[in-house]
Amino acid sequence: TATATATATATSSSSSPKRKVTLLVPWLSASDQERIYPNGLRFETPDEQEAYVRSWVANRVGFEPQFKLRFYAGRYAPDYGSILPVGDLASVVPSHEADVAVLEEPEHLNWYHHGERWTRRFHHVVGIVHTNYLEYARREQQGTLKAAMLRYVNAWVCRTQCHKVVKLSGAVQDLPRETTCFVHGVSPKFLSVGDEVRRRIEEARAAAASAATNTAAATTNLANDDDTSSLTADATADQNPVFAKGCYFIGKVLWGKGYTELVNNLITDKASHGGTTIPFDVYGSGPDLDAVAAAAANAGLPMTFFGARDHGDESLHDYKVLVNPSLSDVVATTTAEALAMGKFVVVAKHPSNEFFSTFPNALLFDDEASFSAAVRRALAEEPQPLSPEDRARLTWEAATLRFLDVADIDVTEPFTPTTSPLSPKSSSPSAFARVASGAALPFRLVNGAVRAVSNATDDALAIVHNTLTGVEPLRRAVGAGKRTKATPADLCAFAAEEHDPSVPLPSKTPRQRTWSWRTNAESGRTA
Repeated sequence: TATATATATATSSSSSPKRKVTLLVPWLSASDQERIYPNGLRFETPDEQEAYVRSWVANRVGFEPQFKLRFYAGRYAPDYGSILPVGDLASVVPSHEADVAVLEEPEHLNWYHHGERWTRRFHHVVGIVHTNYLEYARREQQGTLKAAMLRYVNAWVCRTQCHKVVKLSGAVQDLPRETTCFVHGVSPKFLSVGDEVRRRIEEARAAAASAATNTAAATTNLANDDDTSSLTADATADQNPVFAKGCYFIGKVLWGKGYTELVNNLITDKASHGGTTIPFDVYGSGPDLDAVAAAAANAGLPMTFFGARDHGDESLHDYKVLVNPSLSDVVATTTAEALAMGKFVVVAKHPSNEFFSTFPNALLFDDEASFSAAVRRALAEEPQPLSPEDRARLTWEAATLRFLDVADIDVTEPFTPTTSPLSPKSSSPSAFARVASGAALPFRLVNGAVRAVSNATDDALAIVHNTLTGVEPLRRAVGAGKRTKATPADLCAFAAEEHDPSVPLPSKTPRQRTWSWRTNAESGRTA
């Protein structure tokens, strides 16, 4: 997901010919490709993968993006369900091109980073945080302890490696130099579906208004005419619904990604409606698929599982309601895509959905009763056509403008290797700094001293982190893997090695815990 999001960001940013954008993509060995790439997809060389990425992007956005691609060695870590970089990722970009770096998941990329500091190599570094690692950690055994440790590690690496941190929502922990803004957008193909839905809704409304007029005229004519054929024609007229299908949920099948909440809410809905509940179609694959399907069957829930499918697939266009009860997301891309397609979305009243809550087709719930009410309301009503203003907010163009606004990136002058419009800085000026800058000399001196102390602290923290990540036994003990410190000389010859089990960092596919929706429902808490 992070790679796809980074690709979209790079594509949107590179649409201007004045901007030179390089996208860093992980290169996986053959064994890791076999583990995680879908439908037998394999690449023998980075050139093959680059051709595939460019074709995929062009099909999604409708134009040929002008960004560069550079590959770095990556290793799939099954304990985390993530791809971790091998070697010094910051050094992949030549120094003469190192102006602005945008790090998708800066905490993830820097847990084990050993090498040149990002804020030393680049003039400005922006981290985009869109994974709630603390929530994943809490769901493991000894989760409270793991989450507490991880909170400090994440803050540590973000402080030392980023000038600015952008959180997609308030669902994640507080971080140094943070701001919160939804800086993602959706593919034009989802907006095109929404445009078609809007056209169909407007046609249906026009037809309904015309039918109402004809009915009124026919009723008037009844006083003088016994012929009711016109009424019969109106009554039997074909009224095709805009949406032919009801509710669906799409996402990787992990208990922690909304399936616990979905099953529990449907069980409650069934009990409160005389043993009947709402049929649901589920699209996704994952390690918990069999367990979720078994739980639904045991509870007598009408859930049908169709396997993984692209959200833009035509078979999903006719659904009226996307239900996403997840509490672990920072922001769910599928929710934005469903809104773009003109659907209702039923989501939890949660910081991750704050941006979506401003759309008229977003129905929020905060408990089992309001969940049932929201879903049943969505099934009974028709969504509002997406307004031009709301449509614009979902585009990548608008997302890029929001990103440039909050990321403190100066784009008024071109970058040159020797002089950059960006001066190294540790954060946006605080309110105190802005006042002090125009005040008397003593205040400016105090402000300068505070900033100097802050910079010195950053340097000290970076040195400690770099020292610790340089100790091979310690790296293995905390899950970095064997011999992952050095950058491989030859990507094509790189082969991922088996790594030691990790202890303190979170797993998106927990190894030690056996999920039980019954236990979690009975205990009154979310798994």
